[in-house]
Amino acid sequence: MRSKVKHVCIYIFYAVCFFVLVAIIVYRLAFQFTFTINKTYYLLNLIIMLAGLIIHETGHIIVALLFGGRSTGLRLSDNKKMPGLKVSIMLPNFIENKEHFFICWGGLLFPCLFMGIVLLIKPTAVVFFDMLIWVTVLNILPLKILRNDGYKASELFYSDKARKLYIGINFFFVAVFATLYVYAFLKNLYM
Repeated sequence: MRSKVKHVCIYIFYAVCFFVLVAIIVYRLAFQFTFTINKTYYLLNLIIMLAGLIIHETGHIIVALLFGGRSTGLRLSDNKKMPGLKVSIMLPNFIENKEHFFICWGGLLFPCLFMGIVLLIKPTAVVFFDMLIWVTVLNILPLKILRNDGYKASELFYSDKARKLYIGINFFFVAVFATLYVYAFLKNLYM
């Protein structure tokens, strides 16, 4: 019973975080789409990106702790194709695939929560989230070559049909996001 309540709470939390990500993207594209090219913009974008990476890895740790895991360290990733931070987590033997899936997605959605909280405090800060939005969205893609969270989560499905549906939904979401982003960029560029 306790585990079921925990799973329902996590489903609700993930739904809220995913909604926040979509809302941030819509807000960014619809109302605040300006491209400022100066050193301050890039510096703030980089600082927010680094904070987002730390929050991303912290999301994995927090969700793993909920399922009895423990963190054994945070280090630089050895993945040459997608450099970044990587957290080492020791998981109990009895963990289910569903719970492992939650841990993969914990890192994807905690940056969304971070961006949502910052935007509630200062809505104009959305212009500094470009890199963090792109990295979060691209991390959703289940690409074997990147060995990212989306790929690790896709490997947890038992049936090929469910895996293909998961991959299709993720690619659809990223394609819609990229199309809207490019459209808004071109519209802004030529108007």
